[in-house]
Amino acid sequence: MTEEQFYNQLKKEVKRANQRLVRLERKFGENKWASKKLRDYLDTEKLNAWTKSSRVRINKSMSFEQLKAIEKQVDKFLKARTSTVRGVNLQIKMIKGGFEKNLDISKEEAESIYQAFEDDLLKWIFQYIEPSEFWAIMQEAKEYHYTKTKFINTIKQYIDFGNDLDIKEKLIAIYERYV
Repeated sequence: MTEEQFYNQLKKEVKRANQRLVRLERKFGENKWASKKLRDYLDTEKLNAWTKSSRVRINKSMSFEQLKAIEKQVDKFLKARTSTVRGVNLQIKMIKGGFEKNLDISKEEAESIYQAFEDDLLKWIFQYIEPSEFWAIMQEAKEYHYTKTKFINTIKQYIDFGNDLDIKEKLIAIYERYV
């Protein structure tokens, strides 16, 4: 495949991605679900492939490496379950069903829960603490305005990490992001 053919193929994929972005934006708001992840990857100085109107942008003056990076992220977006309105609605339904039948949560709360389970920052902690127990700790930390130290000491009751600075740094990052 020549560079010209690659560019034309990518242009078609970008058009499909932008159409999905419009649909997601109309239904759920700007930069939600899979579109948030796509924006985070493409809205960098190196790529500069995200417009102010929250769309993917390519042009012929971009290098082949930039186009390949954009193509990789657009492809991930198009394959993501939450890149379509139907997929997002199914995720919301699954999240609600996973907690209890009559749980009334907003679309924003469902997205937050989904993002948290997809967050690499949290995946490691579920090896030590059951997710339900962890979320109970998080809820308590928010309600009672835990300090970082109190939050870390509470987690220490479940994980014996001694003076491991790496784990301590991860817990501080979790505290700063979620509490």
